Amino acid sequence: MLTGYLRAHFPSQPVDEYTTEALEELLAPYPAADAKQAVLTIAQRGEKWCSPTDVQAEIRRIRAQRVADYGPIEPPADLDPDNVVGYQRWLGAMHKGIADGTIAAPPAIDVGQHRDVIAELGHIGQEIPDA
Repeated sequence: MLTGYLRAHFPSQPVDEYTTEALEELLAPYPAADAKQAVLTIAQRGEKWCSPTDVQAEIRRIRAQRVADYGPIEPPADLDPDNVVGYQRWLGAMHKGIADGTIAAPPAIDVGQHRDVIAELGHIGQEIPDA
């Protein structure tokens, strides 16, 4: 499917049975939607050619951007802080889920709920008045 999509966006690029094989080898670990988005992004940049490694590089950029946009990743409270291997597995699964797009960004804090705390913190950094 991706080979046909690639050919549609880059009609002058030669595509043969090895192109499909190369795409399959390089892109197997990634979701098909990411590969399709990568081809579209490369085409929208006005590139004349699109190699399988170009697609792979664009997929990696897309996935890295998802992780960067997510923000800080806080471990769950029930995760044992002394279990390093457990933490590494949890963090790896979180990174993969965020990069895959299956874990969405955490909900924003409702400022209305915490208005009193925000008002109290608003004084931090100001000089203490003389009594």
